[in-house]
Amino acid sequence: MKYYVLADPHGFYDIMIKTLTEKGFFTDPDPCKLVVCGDLMDRGEGTLEMQRFMTELLAEGRLIYVRGNHEDLMEQMLWQIEEGQEFRILSDGTPVPVHNGTWQTALRLAGMTEAETKRERDLLVRLVRESDYYTTLMPAALDYFETEHYVFTHGYIPCHAIQGSTKYMPYKDFYFNANWREASEEDWENARWYNGMEFACQRNLYLRDKTVVCGHYHCSYGHANVEGEGAERGPRAIYTPFYGQRPHDPDAPLAVIGLDACTVVSGFMNCLVLEDGDLTSKQG
Repeated sequence: MKYYVLADPHGFYDIMIKTLTEKGFFTDPDPCKLVVCGDLMDRGEGTLEMQRFMTELLAEGRLIYVRGNHEDLMEQMLWQIEEGQEFRILSDGTPVPVHNGTWQTALRLAGMTEAETKRERDLLVRLVRESDYYTTLMPAALDYFETEHYVFTHGYIPCHAIQGSTKYMPYKDFYFNANWREASEEDWENARWYNGMEFACQRNLYLRDKTVVCGHYHCSYGHANVEGEGAERGPRAIYTPFYGQRPHDPDAPLAVIGLDACTVVSGFMNCLVLEDGDLTSKQG
């Protein structure tokens, strides 16, 4: 099977379509599927177009959708609204859902204005939960998708933590989890926040026989901090795909491929085209 692989489209529908067109997804004569490694929405303004496109692909059996941390953020935000909780505020005074783009996505899905939500927060929650994004796409999202030679996930695969394992705490010491496929829901939720390039290439927590393809963290991290090329941020940042070798074993399969192009900054999206045999996946 041929796979076209994206990560973190974040609602940038036009850029995604341009990328898939240039890669040949729409004119490919062979059977092929689109793999999205999480964070379908937030940041970009093409929420409704993205929802329609992905829902149609899913109905055709041509979409493999891996859950990202922004999918978790949407569920968390809706729950907070229902419970009447105040949003956590950043040091600059910005509410976390606004900073992450989750609030703006909810407004677009519900077709509501900011002023309307001040009077009808419950209506906002109901309309979002009635959307195709929430009722069709998110329930179809997987923790990971696995083929013969690759594992596709969002941040990384779950690892055992010695100190600090959650998305709310700085992680410190980890060791490899041989049973990562059977990890708990909480472990997968935490793993969606991991930096796969760091875990594979700097912590040396990589799979022996497969390459992990992931998003979540911008590729410039790997280029700058692993390869020593460019910078992690700013005009020297390199957002093209990061191909991480296994340390001391350059002839082995790659340890990790990072795909997040930080589209909100770079203005483009990375797309990997792979052919491999189907195996399995785990529902999120």
